[in-house]
Amino acid sequence: MSPRPSPARLPRRAVLRLGALAALLPAGALVAGCVPADRPASSPPSGPAPGPGAGGAAEGVEGRVTDGRGRPVAGALVTAAGTGANPNPVPEIAVFTDAGGRYRWFLPAGSYRVTVTADTLGRSTLAVSVPRGGVVRLDFVLG
Repeated sequence: MSPRPSPARLPRRAVLRLGALAALLPAGALVAGCVPADRPASSPPSGPAPGPGAGGAAEGVEGRVTDGRGRPVAGALVTAAGTGANPNPVPEIAVFTDAGGRYRWFLPAGSYRVTVTADTLGRSTLAVSVPRGGVVRLDFVLG
């Protein structure tokens, strides 16, 4: 195993850039997406989901990912991209399915392409329109 290069061995420019980058990133950005495998990254903390008038709308997509035999796919990567003339920004990069193959993602009202990917089972994409204040169910079958 080779020793890790010390800052003295790195060019001064690289050290300055890394230091500046670290200073600009909030601590939460460094661990974004690091959640237990049994809980989707977008799960609400605890208690009921916020509703209209409670600081945010409970709108988005939820569903289950299974394989061709109906077994849940845990740890599948779920991504979304806004579509249309003025696509909404997606609030998180991705979420993962839990041990039961379930996911929930709070997305603002609008149109999206939602893609689910699992290493050995492939990928599937569906188009969805999330209504204001509504949750759309999207189930995926992979493999």
